[in-house]
Amino acid sequence: MRAEENENNEHIKDNNTKLYRFLLIVSIASLISILLLAINNKTLSLDFLKKNNTPLDSYIEDIHTLNNNLYSAVDKDKFNVEKALTIIPDTVSGLHKIKDDLNTSATKKALAKDELTSYIPTLEIGIDNNIKFLNQLALCFENPNAEDLSTSFTQLAEYKKTFMEYYSKVIAKDNYGTDLKKGEEFFSLSLSYLNEIIKLNRETNILVSQRNDFLLSIDNIVTDFKKLNTDYTEILKRVRKENSSYEGILTGIDNDSEAFVDIYHDFNSIALPKDSIEVYEAFESCLYHYNSYIQNLRKAVYKESQIKGEYIEEDISSLYKESQNDFQLLQTALHEFESEYSAYKDQ
Repeated sequence: MRAEENENNEHIKDNNTKLYRFLLIVSIASLISILLLAINNKTLSLDFLKKNNTPLDSYIEDIHTLNNNLYSAVDKDKFNVEKALTIIPDTVSGLHKIKDDLNTSATKKALAKDELTSYIPTLEIGIDNNIKFLNQLALCFENPNAEDLSTSFTQLAEYKKTFMEYYSKVIAKDNYGTDLKKGEEFFSLSLSYLNEIIKLNRETNILVSQRNDFLLSIDNIVTDFKKLNTDYTEILKRVRKENSSYEGILTGIDNDSEAFVDIYHDFNSIALPKDSIEVYEAFESCLYHYNSYIQNLRKAVYKESQIKGEYIEEDISSLYKESQNDFQLLQTALHEFESEYSAYKDQ
């Protein structure tokens, strides 16, 4: 009797253990299911959107298509600015329409069914920055010489970074037949194109600055030089007529020579723009002829001062033949320089 009772107790105990294990397994499985469901609801991905073909799909596809169409402005990796400027307005208009549609009550109601309403603000930020990027890009294309182009470039890069970041929070490229590949290529090529323009503008600005400095220096030098462009013929005639001293003339020539040396040094210190060689050489010819003129003139005046009262008119003419010839060559060189310089300033 006791043996039978013990056997029944063991049987009941065994059944209870099996039931406990079964209930434990069921509880664990239920808990895991609940956790997985919670995680899926919390971190809804575009895999879910694809499988369920939600209303958000068409908007994402339209964003892809609009941006990818911009790539038609690229021909063999070369940027066609005119074509880009014709496409950008339609792209911006399309993005505005998507943004407006996202905020209609019908769209919000449709998205609410799949608990997708929370994606609207994220997508809107992406669209807003996408639009800002394209509008700014169009302005840069229309004003490639704008002084603030470098600032605009920095802002464009920031817009691009922002809208790509926010799109990536909603759009998983692997889940769609269309993606932003062509659009991204357009964005990168457009920024590279602008960067090249900025470099060219910088080089141009340097050249313009050099040119302005050159013009200012030449203007000052020419002004000082023309003060030295003196024909001493009449002064010498007066000295002879009045039978006065030649010392004043010789001193004046020496002063002019010293001033000439300063002008010559200043001229050779000028930084030359690449397109100023003709002007430089034209004025250099003036300096050459002046140097020859002033030296030969001094020699002639000094010789005349030594034979004062003993000369005849023929001797005087012969004495000043070289300096007079130099003076005429100087006037011709000055005329040619002024013509060359005027043309250069009008460029």
